Amino acid sequence: MTSDNIPTTARNQCKYPGCDQAAAPATGPGRPPEYCEGRGHTKVTAWRERRHLAAAQAGKPRHDGPGNRCGAAAFPARRS
Repeated sequence: MTSDNIPTTARNQCKYPGCDQAAAPATGPGRPPEYCEGRGHTKVTAWRERRHLAAAQAGKPRHDGPGNRCGAAAFPARRS
């Protein structure tokens, strides 16, 4: 028996940065869930949080939401 055998009932920890909850239980065959349930932790929100943490570590300001400056020159305000 090798140490590579992992029990199929073992649940992984949520991959969201800073989350210590268990990942959601598997509901069938296929790839098991990587994030916990009910907290909004998804692959996309985890990616965003990792980017925000990296920017904060680099000393850059955090720009969120529709008021951020990304693409401001590409999409000027419409005037009617």
